[in-house]
Amino acid sequence: MFGEGHNIMDTKKTDKREEVPSETKETLPDEITIHYLKMKNYRTYHVDGIFGGVTPSGDIYIEPFVQRPVTPRTVAYGITENGTIGDEIPDKRTGKAGIIREVESGLVMNIEVAKVLRDWIDRKIVEYEKFIK
Repeated sequence: MFGEGHNIMDTKKTDKREEVPSETKETLPDEITIHYLKMKNYRTYHVDGIFGGVTPSGDIYIEPFVQRPVTPRTVAYGITENGTIGDEIPDKRTGKAGIIREVESGLVMNIEVAKVLRDWIDRKIVEYEKFIK
């Protein structure tokens, strides 16, 4: 279903290990349980866009970012007749102009993992499009 999570590594073999000999396969278990541990600094990030490229060593580098307006340094307001805060005085606003792109993390992966990630995202897009119909 749409909300299910899947390990992106489930779809492809990404290491270069050799095939297990057939006599050993008979003693291998039929399944394995993998446990996911969320570290104490685990966070969920909203992503508005991606910046990145290819590193000098050939890895893919991705910096997800959140995009937002600049927060002003100061804002001045008028005072109403009864002493409460009134409307902003736009000419007195100080700070930078433009857009902020906040980058909190970077992701580095080899090309095989990048392809698996791409395929996983493609499958999630298909799931989403089926879900919204």
